[in-house]
Amino acid sequence: MKNEKKIWYPIYTICILFILFFITIQLNNRVNSQDDFILIKRLKELGFWKSILSWEYNQRPVGHFFFNITFYFNEKIETFKWSILISNLVFIIFFTHSIKLIINYTFRIYNITLEKKKIWSISFLIVMCTFFFVFERSELWFWYICSLIYLLPVIFINYGVILMLSKTKKKWLSIIFFFLIGGELEIHIFISFIILTMIYFNKLISLIKYIINVVSLLSLSILQLFNNGIENRINLEKTSLLVESSTFTSTFTHLFDQKNIFFILILFSLLSVIPNKLKKIKLTKIFTQTFPILFLTFIATLSVGKIVFTNSWGPLRIWGPFSIILMFTLITIALSISAKIQDKIQIIGILSSLSFMILFCVFSVKQYYISSTYAKAYDQVLKTNNKVKDKVDSGVLISPGHFDYLIEYHNSLKK
Repeated sequence: MKNEKKIWYPIYTICILFILFFITIQLNNRVNSQDDFILIKRLKELGFWKSILSWEYNQRPVGHFFFNITFYFNEKIETFKWSILISNLVFIIFFTHSIKLIINYTFRIYNITLEKKKIWSISFLIVMCTFFFVFERSELWFWYICSLIYLLPVIFINYGVILMLSKTKKKWLSIIFFFLIGGELEIHIFISFIILTMIYFNKLISLIKYIINVVSLLSLSILQLFNNGIENRINLEKTSLLVESSTFTSTFTHLFDQKNIFFILILFSLLSVIPNKLKKIKLTKIFTQTFPILFLTFIATLSVGKIVFTNSWGPLRIWGPFSIILMFTLITIALSISAKIQDKIQIIGILSSLSFMILFCVFSVKQYYISSTYAKAYDQVLKTNNKVKDKVDSGVLISPGHFDYLIEYHNSLKK
């Protein structure tokens, strides 16, 4: 490949820039949602297991389990920030690793060899694409319980699928990951079932392996269906209208969010370093493999919005799983199209990487200033227990409001 070093040096640089951005923003992240404070309070009052098993709404016991692990040994609200910082860093490491395993598997099929650091870089670029493209990125990446319910299952799916396709003894570990998915968001359970079924019909796994993994997937999910959690949630939404309703327009205009310019630039950078063999995939094959998953996920998500969230499209975060599948579909289509401009894609990739560096540095400095101001205001409220007059901007972090939930939780500790 010509000018290989010139291509890879910018790739390494933007990966490092994003890591620094993610760490600095997470340092300013705080527990500040009503749901998180309620779950933490229940953990302290009811204990580890009872707080999970007695939850009266959609239980999602696996996400709840990992949430309790995070805060079980942390008694001080002042140190909650360190718990979520460490957890989110571990989260992004495993997310990147799970994608790396999929890339390794794909490369073996196409007899492609590439240095480990380059495979890690490609994997991290895909994680970056997910960060910028996913709908409601603030809630999915910086609202802790939301990350455990909406993004953590994506990691489980990655590991479950790649281990299941493995020909080593580790292949049976896939049972564990599909079992964990069964205790997460219902849409992820549905997506996993579709993926398992498609893998079986493509004759990549045996019937026995398919049945065992499906049974594992459905084990916890059936327990969720046979309690009153979903019904209670529906009734709560109908009576309290806790979630702001959304429409088709308000949901899909996020595809044209100005921050998606970062996704486009990363995508071009990614296309410039993907081996040419992967770019020979036919578009028809892409559509036949991904469109059923994309379409059925769209229908399932829309149904949840209409049934649970007062006949609307639901909160934007429930479209997170759909947006991730849409993103991977767009990436694979772009791979196929880029084969036709292979002689130009390298220079486009270098220019995209350089453009990303400039724009992202400006974005990062701005977000650091906003998030650090927000963190100082949060810490001040925690120290004085006084409300703030004006709403404090949180940037990419979840909306802080007036820190009412923080004050309410803080006061409850004094009783």
